[in-house]
Amino acid sequence: MISMSVIHSIRCMRKEGASVAAIARELGISEPTVRKYLREVDLSDRPPVRRERPSKICFASMSFQQAHQYFSAVWADGFPRSRHHAVSDVR
Repeated sequence: MISMSVIHSIRCMRKEGASVAAIARELGISEPTVRKYLREVDLSDRPPVRRERPSKICFASMSFQQAHQYFSAVWADGFPRSRHHAVSDVR
């Protein structure tokens, strides 16, 4: 990890029109590192907060009656589709 002063230098040099290669040479860091810090928006020490996503299979939110009706309808046809398709219907 590089210091905030180096990151500030990277950004200032780029605003002045310096190329990524020139910035890397002058500061003694690699070009991918220069690109990384030019691309970064949030430079805080806190890790990003991950949004909570709902489960792909949401049987927990279904009542027993709803699940029974769903699977009865699917299995009534002799289960013509694969189990993967049946699970995707629930999403």
